[in-house]
Amino acid sequence: MVWTYLPLDDLPSIGDIVWCRFPHEEDLSIPGRKPRPVIVQDIDPDHDVGRAVVTVSQGTSIKDIATKLKYEFLDLIIDKPSEITSHGLECATRFDLRKKKRIPVIWCREFFMWPSRASRLYMGKLDENTTRRMNNRLGWRVKINRV
Repeated sequence: MVWTYLPLDDLPSIGDIVWCRFPHEEDLSIPGRKPRPVIVQDIDPDHDVGRAVVTVSQGTSIKDIATKLKYEFLDLIIDKPSEITSHGLECATRFDLRKKKRIPVIWCREFFMWPSRASRLYMGKLDENTTRRMNNRLGWRVKINRV
């Protein structure tokens, strides 16, 4: 597959929420069907060749309270109306924090694109409180061996 690399000047920061066609689990080199919100967990730029890999955690909309309760202490859940708005999300969202679900993705147009209903790639950034909640959940995952 040929990639349309994005400029390194436009790289997101750790903690940014951006749109990404999260890859298929069967083949991580194939972009997913539709853009979803992801949290940027790490960035690995290669300035010599002008390319980068961005590690992200996928967000999924929360449709019911049972889903929320199932993941409340292990994943990052943004479900308060004020937080949804301040983070640029469209609805309550659960971010999967499992280590095996944090996927490195090529910084290119094929993976990082926004849906037609959105006006830009960047949705928002985790604030201090939400970052602390995410780090707590990552720590809990290690303690209970559910990374």
